[in-house]
Parts: sequence; C-alpha cells; structure tokens
Amino acid sequence: MQNGKPLQPECLRKRFRILIDKAELQKVTFHSLRHSSVTYKLKLTNGNIKAVQGDTGHTQANMVLEVCAEMLDDERRKTAMLMNEDWYSEDR
Repeated sequence: MQNGKPLQPECLRKRFRILIDKAELQKVTFHSLRHSSVTYKLKLTNGNIKAVQGDTGHTQANMVLEVCAEMLDDERRKTAMLMNEDWYSEDR
C-alpha cells in the first residue's frame, strides 16, 4: 500500500472481486490464481515437480503433486476423447 502498511486479506479479496466483476469474468477465488499458476508451470516444465515446488515455495512436493494429479486427469480425459473421436471417425 502507499502508506507502507501490509494489505489486509479481505481488502485484497474485495479488490479482486471488483476486478473480476468489471472484466465480466467467471467468479473465482484469489487463491485459484495460485492453483492456475502451478498448473501452468507444470505444463511449461513438462511436469517437473521439483522445479515448480521450489518456484511456488511449497515445502512438500505432495502439494504440487495434488495439482499435478488434477492436471493429468484433465489431460487423460482429453486424450481419451481424441482417441474415441479418431477410433470412431468415418474415415475408418
């Protein structure tokens, strides 16, 4: 803040909600940005959990693994859908 004092969490959440509303974006929590950041970093590093763990400040790799598991589930579903579409395409 301009006065040098720390920003209170509720003040940050309120400002975040205002920005979300103003931009007409889907409602998300401020903490979800951290989750999105971890997911994006995992994709950029091809799943390098240790690199992402150090960058995010997590002391345990398990925290990153939980996000990774969700990301891998999404990728698994996408792959299954693509295989299904290819398998049942009219070109076969």
